[in-house]
Amino acid sequence: MAVSIGNGRYYKLFPGNSPPKRLLIEDISEPGLLSNAFVQGIVVKVCPIKCSERYGKLCKILLKEDVEKPTRNSPCARIHVFLLGDLADEGSRISEGNRVVLSEVVVECSPGDENQFQLIAWREKSQASIWVISNTGNVRAKHYERHS
Repeated sequence: MAVSIGNGRYYKLFPGNSPPKRLLIEDISEPGLLSNAFVQGIVVKVCPIKCSERYGKLCKILLKEDVEKPTRNSPCARIHVFLLGDLADEGSRISEGNRVVLSEVVVECSPGDENQFQLIAWREKSQASIWVISNTGNVRAKHYERHS
């Protein structure tokens, strides 16, 4: 699966013959693990990293749907993403306007009224991976690595 990184260039994120399928933010409909799907969005807001007794470190970002041409009838869907533990460090290097791709994350019901669901990227719950694509097309990846 290749993702546009700007200026007609693409970056292959998922090797192999059966890459996961993209799930649009607006199509997230139930809690659970996104095991054969990934979510792609544009960063709207990045909150500072906080320390948490439960998670160690925590960073919250807000993503909007990454679509070529949003229509007036269909507003861009948004979702909060919580980067927890060692993945929270990525938050300090994410900027508004960056494109983010997440796989193997957990969908949870959101306690707020704004969004029905939120995404959790935490290695203690899943084999989460994150790719951050800057406005200049640079790609930074934080993959889950299997240890044998």
